[in-house]
Amino acid sequence: MKLVLLLSICIAAALTADQIYAVPRGAQVRLTHRGMSYSASIGVKKLQQELTNKRLPTASGGSGGFSYSASNLLLRTVRVGGYNVQPVAGNGGLSLSMSGIYVSASARIQVKYQKGWVKLSDTRNVDIKTSGVGFTLRINIGAQSGKPQLNVASCSASIGDIDLDFSGNLGFLFNGIAKLFEGKIKDILRKVICDEGRKLVNNEANGFLRGFPVQQNIENYAIINYAFQSPISTSSYIDFLLRGEFLDPKNPVHSKVTPPTFDTVTSSAKMAYVWITDYTLNTAGDVFHKTGLLKKLVGPLTKEIPKDVKPFLNTKSFEKFIPELFKRFPNRPLEFEIQTNKAPSFSISPGNIGISIDVRVKVVVDKVDGSKLPVFYLDLTVDAKGSVFVKSVNKQLNVGGNIVDFTFGLSVGGSVIGEVNLPIDDPSVKMLVKGLIIENANPLLNKGFPIPKVDDLDFINPQVSFVKNAIRVDTDINYSG
Repeated sequence: MKLVLLLSICIAAALTADQIYAVPRGAQVRLTHRGMSYSASIGVKKLQQELTNKRLPTASGGSGGFSYSASNLLLRTVRVGGYNVQPVAGNGGLSLSMSGIYVSASARIQVKYQKGWVKLSDTRNVDIKTSGVGFTLRINIGAQSGKPQLNVASCSASIGDIDLDFSGNLGFLFNGIAKLFEGKIKDILRKVICDEGRKLVNNEANGFLRGFPVQQNIENYAIINYAFQSPISTSSYIDFLLRGEFLDPKNPVHSKVTPPTFDTVTSSAKMAYVWITDYTLNTAGDVFHKTGLLKKLVGPLTKEIPKDVKPFLNTKSFEKFIPELFKRFPNRPLEFEIQTNKAPSFSISPGNIGISIDVRVKVVVDKVDGSKLPVFYLDLTVDAKGSVFVKSVNKQLNVGGNIVDFTFGLSVGGSVIGEVNLPIDDPSVKMLVKGLIIENANPLLNKGFPIPKVDDLDFINPQVSFVKNAIRVDTDINYSG
């Protein structure tokens, strides 16, 4: 159960084939029945720990001349026989049932009998054993301030047989209160089991979920907003819906783009499935463009020069294609000022992710007198294919990528040296474009961005694939806390 809480941490928002979600969402995480069963096992262990060696309040009662007072009530052993977790179809809910619970307890009990002049009293230890104990929690999942919140809507508990073993003699005294005491113990057990179940969910789990990272700062140049929107559940899984949107940290305005529909899987082989849509990627491109993050200056003094640009940092390298440039500025250093004309855009289809990049590259000559002269610019339109991967960075799981192939179009403008012609089918021209665009983009794509998670929750053997309009990560989960 606790993992259900933990997984609420992780992401999501989307459209299944037969459900329409009316909330903005850029990502989605699905917890399957297998994932929920693993989660429930965490809750079972925690509940057993909380109940074992738990001291209970003093119990007393009486009838027909008999009275008793039981102190030092202690639950010594609690073992859960079986459990089942089941999502409740609708807008997010769970039913967690535990059955076959064995409980052993002990107490110090004083019994008194008074009728007329007859007065009897005795105090002794009693061992208590129960079987057939079970209970069911119904849990609602909602959202508050962008964070998941759980609430126990109801709890019902049943207690089967109780065996009382009183030590010593005067058995009739204790037989006289046995049924009364059994009833009291059942009431106490029902209450304590439900109280601990509620506490586990309403206090501990929600305290944990308050640490859910609604917004994550990405190296101070962007914010990714993972605000939890709402859950959607069926009889076999729960979908957690997140906004999944990049924002400008200085001007965090929500995108007007509508998140897409996308294909979701019906498989339940993995514990969890995570989808990151091209909406998330496109809001990233929009932020990077507007904040100028994609502006670059590449020249001889640049600290890290893309390897395919190095051969082109002197007018000599253009003598073949642009002889006038070399003639007027022989053997002079060149700089390339790169900026996007519009936001890069991403499109995802089964088996493929496409990236469209539109940039302007100013070619600047470093003149003999030390001044700099823009001699022309290149408008480049690049259509690229990419690959995607997940990697662990400082205990955080990041989704990153690479451009693996591309085609491009080219036009020249702003020339001060006459007509400029660059043959786009020449390998050296493609090499220059690769260095200016691809080798500048890939380091940023490699860094990727985080999938929201909390400490102690790990993704095991995550696998990445593409579906219509989304990246899908299939994974098992492990809680190491």
